[in-house]
Amino acid sequence: AIEPTKGFLADRTSLLSIIKIELNGVVKSIPFIAVLLIWFVILISEIYSRVIEGGEYGDSLYPLTNFMIENMVEPLKALSIVLIVFYSGEIVWRERFFNFNGIIDATPVSNWVFFIAKLIAILLLPITLISSGIVVGILFQLFNGFYTIELGQYLAVFYFYGWQLCIFSVLGIFIQSVVRNKYLGMGIT
Repeated sequence: AIEPTKGFLADRTSLLSIIKIELNGVVKSIPFIAVLLIWFVILISEIYSRVIEGGEYGDSLYPLTNFMIENMVEPLKALSIVLIVFYSGEIVWRERFFNFNGIIDATPVSNWVFFIAKLIAILLLPITLISSGIVVGILFQLFNGFYTIELGQYLAVFYFYGWQLCIFSVLGIFIQSVVRNKYLGMGIT
């Protein structure tokens, strides 16, 4: 029999390894890179059109932190939901698609390790979008000579919008784990 501490240490080591594999699969995929590029283009064009060109009324605005966040929120929600729906299906069904699930089930690693690794990979998607949006907002403020950067407001985005997206990520993984069809699971999510 395996001692409880050795089992936990083995599961922890396996968890870190599987998280690395899942993240590599997501971050190096073409859809994620495409959505990240679309995110940058949308974010920069939104901020530029409102601050430099003046938006709807032609009045140029100061690049205040709350203004950067305001322009980041709507595209953030939409692209995060797209990423969560798509990758919750891809990550959960990857082993089944390649008929690798029998080998995964035969490993001595606990099922919770695979579930948590997939969940962490999905949770990092909106966190990546929020973090990159914050970096773009700060850089835009600095390049326009506005040095009053309120990091507290930027970090509040993780709380006010990040929690919603994290709950949606958990829901997406749960639905894909329960439903027996990847596309039906994406539709339900």
